[in-house]
Amino acid sequence: SPSVLRAGIMGLTALVAARFHLLKDGMQIIGGAALVMLIWNPYFLYNVSFQLSFLVTCGLIVGVPKVNEVLPIRSLWLKNSLSVTLTAQIVSFPVTIYYFNQFNLLSFPANLLLVPVFSTVITPAGYGAMAIGAIWPTAGEGLARVITWINHACFKIVESLDSVPWFRFIWPTPGL
Repeated sequence: SPSVLRAGIMGLTALVAARFHLLKDGMQIIGGAALVMLIWNPYFLYNVSFQLSFLVTCGLIVGVPKVNEVLPIRSLWLKNSLSVTLTAQIVSFPVTIYYFNQFNLLSFPANLLLVPVFSTVITPAGYGAMAIGAIWPTAGEGLARVITWINHACFKIVESLDSVPWFRFIWPTPGL
């Protein structure tokens, strides 16, 4: 999907740039990723996954430091978690309403709880499973099964939260 391609291109670009001491900022990297992807397939521009992925990533790069400045919270972990969740929700809201005509108020607490699980458990463990699997495939596969179970559990939580109708608001499609 375009979001996975974006993440892969950005990650690879950042690693190569850091290796050669050319790392500038995230906006240059995301701009390069967008350019590469749109040269490869210009129709990505019309893909909602492409739009949301780039919009939210740009929003996080620009918005999180600014939101962190105004949040009166001492705990850096909590402040960062709130900043990421709040910024992603605000930035994605117009596109979400435009394409899907709905917004769920539970998406904020769900993201606040689940994003740390993905960033501190699932992603690092996934890298660990790949590294271990390269040396000992059976152990890597076992770890991957545990990660898959955690991932499915997170998606079940999201599905159950989405099924609660009281928090879902339906919006008319706004004009561009």
